[in-house]
Amino acid sequence: MVMSKKIIFDLGNVLFPLDYEELEDWLKTTVEVMTPEFKLRFDQMYIDYESGHFDTQTYFEKLRRELGMTFDDEMFRQKWVSIWKQDNTEVHELLHELKQKHILHCLSNTNEMHIQEYMQHRPIMKIFDHNFFSHELKAAKPTPEIYRKVQAALAVAPEQIVFFDDRKENVHAALKEGWQAFLFIDAAGVRRDLERMRCL
Repeated sequence: MVMSKKIIFDLGNVLFPLDYEELEDWLKTTVEVMTPEFKLRFDQMYIDYESGHFDTQTYFEKLRRELGMTFDDEMFRQKWVSIWKQDNTEVHELLHELKQKHILHCLSNTNEMHIQEYMQHRPIMKIFDHNFFSHELKAAKPTPEIYRKVQAALAVAPEQIVFFDDRKENVHAALKEGWQAFLFIDAAGVRRDLERMRCL
């Protein structure tokens, strides 16, 4: 039945467009030279942080100790959340429409600092019945583990899950788990996909 569908949305570049320019420019000031090796190590540490391998303070300590970065904690926090510039109002309007018929959830690769930002300052987060965050689940998209943990928590068959994400690898991984998964392009595309499934 349509009413039994569990509809799940990603956050970044779906509900909230992301802009990394300010953060990336600032990160260059925290090291003497921004080498390719540094970027690879920084990116891996970021993935580990979002996968819940350590908390924020430990993250800061590892960045200083292992990557040689120099920064003020509060300034790092400010720049870290600067990527969230605005809301995708068309998607937000669609969520309110969906909420009249469906239970909504979000599934996001995220971390403590970003959660504090959008849970405090993004009212649309209240629309979700459950938030699935990578650092809390100790797993991140597109690993199979995170999809299986979400499905177990929802206690439904995989085909009853409808999922929207802006990254192809995350959509493909969800499809492999039997979810009905769609690549997010814009709100109009989401509406078309939902109408084809008679969810609107």
